[in-house]
Amino acid sequence: MNYLFSIMLLILCVCNVSVVYAEQNTQNATKIEAKAKRLSDKKIRIQGLTVNNNPYFMIDVLANKTFDRVKREERIIKKDPNHLKKIVEEELLPYVDNRYASYKVLSPYLKRTTADERMRFVKAFTNYMITNYAQTLTLYDDQKFVVEEPKNVDKVKLVSVDVIIKQTPKNKRLTLQFKARRSKKGDWKIYDLVAESVSVLVSKQAEIRQLMRNNKNSLNAVIQLLEEKAAVNIELKNKR
Repeated sequence: MNYLFSIMLLILCVCNVSVVYAEQNTQNATKIEAKAKRLSDKKIRIQGLTVNNNPYFMIDVLANKTFDRVKREERIIKKDPNHLKKIVEEELLPYVDNRYASYKVLSPYLKRTTADERMRFVKAFTNYMITNYAQTLTLYDDQKFVVEEPKNVDKVKLVSVDVIIKQTPKNKRLTLQFKARRSKKGDWKIYDLVAESVSVLVSKQAEIRQLMRNNKNSLNAVIQLLEEKAAVNIELKNKR
């Protein structure tokens, strides 16, 4: 079962044949693009917080950015569902410590690998997770979410950030727990997600171990399987 990121908000674009309305639409689109650019700027600040120095703010920003874009580009997604992979790659991946996560799921085989094998595994596993996250984004239906209030993280290296999702089926409230770590450079990145007490990292670690056993501990065979899984097309749900 794949999870991650089912959430949020805004967008409107109006069309009219008149030159006046056409100009207004162009202005609206420009404003939307400007807002997205401001959000993507890693130097964005609210009361001294940045996506670099506070994981709570980082997760709030990436959730809004990602689901704003899903809503805004809905027509493109309907024509080409694989466009969701591009959104994940551009909006989510910069905030994910894919190398750390890849190494974690590869243990205890990591010490037996060569540098080239590790590099190829990280790439294959990252692309596989992009496909996983993109498929999960098809569940987006303008749900509302609340990110845990920012806390002081000056003296910690690992944090868990709770995100409460509202308006899920049957009005159920779902709590997602994003796990983030501070890198040696001092910035924060996500390495795991826990949903309904199940860790994505742990579940993928078990999956990789099973693949290794099924393929006589051949990492090359596992990398090929991950590449095949990553190439799978995204399927839209009926609601789209």
